Amino acid sequence: MRYFWFLLLAPAFGCSSPARPFEGNEAVENLKAQAANVEHAMINADHQQMADRTHPVLIDHFGGRAGYIRELEQAAADLRRQELKFHAFSFGAISQVFESAGELYAIYPYSLELTGPNGEPASQLSYLVCTSSDRGVSWTFLDGAGVGSDRRKLTRFLPEFPAELALPEPQPLVVYR
Repeated sequence: MRYFWFLLLAPAFGCSSPARPFEGNEAVENLKAQAANVEHAMINADHQQMADRTHPVLIDHFGGRAGYIRELEQAAADLRRQELKFHAFSFGAISQVFESAGELYAIYPYSLELTGPNGEPASQLSYLVCTSSDRGVSWTFLDGAGVGSDRRKLTRFLPEFPAELALPEPQPLVVYR
């Protein structure tokens, strides 16, 4: 579960530039609306929409859009073989939005509700790394599951990611019996 977006990142060293808080209610509302598109895409295995909302650096990592979609299709097939089914997202509170090197960044925690092989309900806490290059009009996302709290992995892809934004600690899958 912790690898859905396959952030297959090798440890790398990066540094981030000084960031400053960004105030913009419209940017936050846009982020929420566009994150809801990510939720819909994940729940419905809509790989085209997922690619639309994924940060271009991750798309490039998989050789382009077609390669990324193939990875998503493979992940969906793996989930089906494991008899795992996604049901719903519950978003938490968005972090403060920071601006760094002309980009906006935020962390948006969520809980993914799913069922396992025997129909047992479970939940997985994770987060989205949210970025905008147009002052919050449009947002792209990376799932934090592949990063955990390892900032070096994230800054390999997003070298200007603000040091001021804390990455949530990885949480285990919780199975309800």
